[in-house]
Amino acid sequence: MVGRSQSFDPEKPMTYSTPSKEEQLEPCPCGSGKTFEKCCQEGGEQKKPDKEIAPTAAERSQLVAMLNAGHHAELEHVIKALLERCPDAAFVWNLFGVSLEMQGKDGLSALQKAMTLLPNDAEIQNNIGNVLGDRGRAAEAEAYYRQALVLNPDFFGAYGNLGGMLRTQGKMDEALACFQQQLRLAPGNTVVAHHIAAITGNNTERAPGQYVEKVFDEYADEFDAHLQQVLGYDAPERLVALVTGHLTPPPQKWNVLDLGCGTGLVGLAIAPFARQLVGVDLSSKMLEKAQARKIYQRLERLDLLAMMHGEKSSSYDVIILADVFIYIGKVDEIISEMKRILCPGGVVAFSIETLDALPADGPSQGDPLEYQLKDTGRYTQSVGYMGRLASANGFLINAMVATQIRVEGGKPVNGYLALWQS
Repeated sequence: MVGRSQSFDPEKPMTYSTPSKEEQLEPCPCGSGKTFEKCCQEGGEQKKPDKEIAPTAAERSQLVAMLNAGHHAELEHVIKALLERCPDAAFVWNLFGVSLEMQGKDGLSALQKAMTLLPNDAEIQNNIGNVLGDRGRAAEAEAYYRQALVLNPDFFGAYGNLGGMLRTQGKMDEALACFQQQLRLAPGNTVVAHHIAAITGNNTERAPGQYVEKVFDEYADEFDAHLQQVLGYDAPERLVALVTGHLTPPPQKWNVLDLGCGTGLVGLAIAPFARQLVGVDLSSKMLEKAQARKIYQRLERLDLLAMMHGEKSSSYDVIILADVFIYIGKVDEIISEMKRILCPGGVVAFSIETLDALPADGPSQGDPLEYQLKDTGRYTQSVGYMGRLASANGFLINAMVATQIRVEGGKPVNGYLALWQS
């Protein structure tokens, strides 16, 4: 469920409450098949069902903590045992469905079971929408998100999920309305403000750190497979090939800085040539994946500029940034700082998405647009802008290769792979 908000409230009461007259005519929650008034309500007192209705509050909190910690296989085992004791606990079925999905298994039937038990629960409707969206069933997913919002008109996560889905379908006005509802519920939320800026054409200088962290924390478990198998992404290998094609590794190898290292795809490609490999990223979950590869001598969870400010001048032979500038529009400071920490003759390799054309109401006085926040929430830079920065900072442009960066929504995303030498 990439980039989508899942919903669980461990404090939500899951026990019996005194039913209304209308509810007394509904099927009894004990599972007998009788109406409530003819079963557990008969005689004026509620009977205790053979099976427990729900886990304790402490158990619910523990289950959510396990999910948030990424202990999906262990959580699946615990839930299966718990369902033997509480087979009609909608909360547990809801959690079960999401935990299965997070493992790449089919959790839809578990979520549908939860909905059968608790049909008017907005959280369950939202989570089913997530699963259907991931399966490409956009119209059905949209219906579930909208139903979640009928049940809870102040459901922050469902507005975001629906807005994201509408944006991918090109329904920008409807998507904007969803994000504006989120901002109403959470004034000052920088992640939502970034979505709104992207749709309305407000050309900000960079994505908020919270946005980048959120995107990649949610993406970490599926990142490698999705990029390589779905998006046809091979920029890390091609960037490393650019470096090794223009610079011969010395016997003692290179000091390498992997900016925006993610799960370590660049690291895997450059590690054979690295004496020391340092990675930096904002996402803690991406860094956990990178750490597990055991190829980095140092990993830092920091903003790129903040990390570089702490490094000595002439510290690195090679700096690589794969799909990093798409989250930073104005890159002047980054380029300047990379120049400072590169050794003489060192290289920086990076990718950018192409700034194809100016908007109709672009800059006045004929000034070229240097970078632009697209409605995807990502940035593009112009070749002219990057060339001016190279010249201003004393870089020699060894290569600027026009290429397809990835495939997205069945369409190619065009860009450049660049190699600059200090």
